[in-house]
Amino acid sequence: MDAMVCPIDGFITITALPEARSDGSHLLGTILNEKYKFESHLGEGGMSLVYQGTHVSSGTPVAIKVLRSKLSNAKANIRRFDREVRTLRRFDHHNILTFYDYGRTEFGEVAMVTELLEGCSLKDLIKSQPWVEWPRMVRVAIQVLDALAHAHGKGVVHRDIKPGNIFLQGGPDRTDKVKLLDFGLHLKPTADEARLTMQGRIAGTPFYVAPEQVLRGDITTAADLYALGVVLFRGCTGLLPFDEGSITKTLMAHVRKPVREVFWDHHGVPPEVARLILACLEKRPEDRPQSASELRNQLAVILQQARRTHADRIPRKATGTYAR
Repeated sequence: MDAMVCPIDGFITITALPEARSDGSHLLGTILNEKYKFESHLGEGGMSLVYQGTHVSSGTPVAIKVLRSKLSNAKANIRRFDREVRTLRRFDHHNILTFYDYGRTEFGEVAMVTELLEGCSLKDLIKSQPWVEWPRMVRVAIQVLDALAHAHGKGVVHRDIKPGNIFLQGGPDRTDKVKLLDFGLHLKPTADEARLTMQGRIAGTPFYVAPEQVLRGDITTAADLYALGVVLFRGCTGLLPFDEGSITKTLMAHVRKPVREVFWDHHGVPPEVARLILACLEKRPEDRPQSASELRNQLAVILQQARRTHADRIPRKATGTYAR
């Protein structure tokens, strides 16, 4: 029986493995790393399946992300998965998904274990209504920027900021606790990382990629701020700044066309918020806000001022006595 060394954990694995099912049901009831039991199937993406699991000893619920069986033997896919694992292990921030463990299933698929989130993605929220009130979008953006400042400080550019990668853990008062997901496309600015991700493809999602990603130029932290500008534009107006009907035309619009004109007042968006969103969408990276922290602080000031103005407009209860 042939053996191979797993590029993630260094353990020797056997190539003759039980047959996996394409729907992922083969993993239900199995145990990962002798610690985590696969309980139910939560969802799936193009490359992976996500399960709810349980830590066998403590009973703590967890999420388990598994690279699809047909992809788990391709070296490039394993390297990307491994890269996300290594990146998440470096982070310690309350707005970034918490990493617990990794390994291989008994069927040979590569898997990682993270905290289990309850709520919905920003994508789901945006789809559920014409647009999102600007204060809520700004509160979400501030938390995303906190996460990005942490990642950028460690030399990591996310490169795939979009509503589907922003998770909202909502409370009864609609105070969203944000978790930034999916660092599988992240870039540490080294030649090896760049070769791994490019390979003839544009890394990112067409509606949210920065012009320099389309042109395959130098990708810096400014690319993440551009993508967040698209997210804010989309959330606050219900529209995308560029949607040309095809992927190729949309990509080139990021490079060449001006941003779609919208009536910000119609959506209740203050001019100062609109100006910051449009600043994020500048074609040249150097014309955008200079850092996640700078943009975060600017948005926080606007939100604080809006709260004060709103408070001043609320009639206060009369106190004391008065004579008729």
